[in-house]
Amino acid sequence: MGELIDFSAQKVYRAEVPEGILLERTDKFWEGLRTASDFMQTLPITSEQNDKLNQFLIEILHEASIGAFIQGYELCRIIEVEQ
Repeated sequence: MGELIDFSAQKVYRAEVPEGILLERTDKFWEGLRTASDFMQTLPITSEQNDKLNQFLIEILHEASIGAFIQGYELCRIIEVEQ
C-alpha cells in the first residue's frame, strides 16, 4: 500500500526533511498501473526487455514521488515562514 522513502540522503533547499515518509498510493494509481501492465503484455518484446522497461518505470515513478513530496514540503515550509 505504501512505500517508505529515506529522505536523509536527499538534498533539499532550506528544508529539514523527515528521515522517512510512508507514501500512500491511490486507487487511481493502481488502476493506471494495471492498465499499463496489461498494455505492456501485448508488446512484442522479450521477457528481459519487459523487465528492463518495468525497472525504468519503477525508477521514474520513485523519483517523481520524491520530487513531488519535496516540492510540497518546501511549499509548506515557505507558507509557514510567511505566516
